Amino acid sequence: MGLGTWLASVWGTGKTPAQLQAESDEADRQLAALNSARRDRKAAEADYLEDAGYIDEAEQTRRDSDEWQRIASMHLDSGRVDVQHELDTAFDEGTEEGKRNVAGFFGSIGRTIQDVLNSLTGGLARLIPWQVWVALLAVGLFYAWPFISRALKRRAAA
Repeated sequence: MGLGTWLASVWGTGKTPAQLQAESDEADRQLAALNSARRDRKAAEADYLEDAGYIDEAEQTRRDSDEWQRIASMHLDSGRVDVQHELDTAFDEGTEEGKRNVAGFFGSIGRTIQDVLNSLTGGLARLIPWQVWVALLAVGLFYAWPFISRALKRRAAA
């Protein structure tokens, strides 16, 4: 069971993919039974029309029923759902969208910092990419952290 499957079963429907697949298969069986019942009703209707002397109408009813049955079975065959595949695909799409959102968020923060620096330095900061500015800020915080933490401890103790 993949991460996407587990998340879907916990936060989604509360059902496992196997349960969802079983429900889908049961719905397909019920639809096939309804289609079969309709075909039987149409055959009985065609027999009734034929017995009543409406030969052309009976033949047309049989042709319509056969055509309808062909279309219904074609849609039933093409409409089968692989629940596991659908869950995996949806999880992958969500993951990709999340990665794009996070990258866009941090990119916008970097661009904002770069815009502020550009306005302060008269455009000189524009020559340096925002990723370099973020790296410089991270390095600066890394080396300044011991001094910042000591100042925060003294302030908390006072």
